[in-house]
Amino acid sequence: MILGSSPAQRGTALTGVPFEDVNHLQEDTGIFINAFGANKRSSSFLYEVMEKYGGRQKFYKQFYMNFVCPLGIEKINLKGNWVNCNYYENAALKNVYILLS
Repeated sequence: MILGSSPAQRGTALTGVPFEDVNHLQEDTGIFINAFGANKRSSSFLYEVMEKYGGRQKFYKQFYMNFVCPLGIEKINLKGNWVNCNYYENAALKNVYILLS
């Protein structure tokens, strides 16, 4: 089992598939998502690992991937832009998550 902290705003938050980004999902499965075409570095790294492991199918037969916090959380940064936020970066969300665990 592989767990990440929480989905990225332009990765899993768009695809619904853990650790997948739009470009890789579209290229490998033909599933088109009419949204951002972002390619996350973490997803590219994961694809390299899968390829060296023997391909996607072999990898997914052996590993389950998801998130500790499956919610895609955003915040406004100092420049006024929406950016990805992990649950542990917000004390209130972290406390709620600890209570629910």
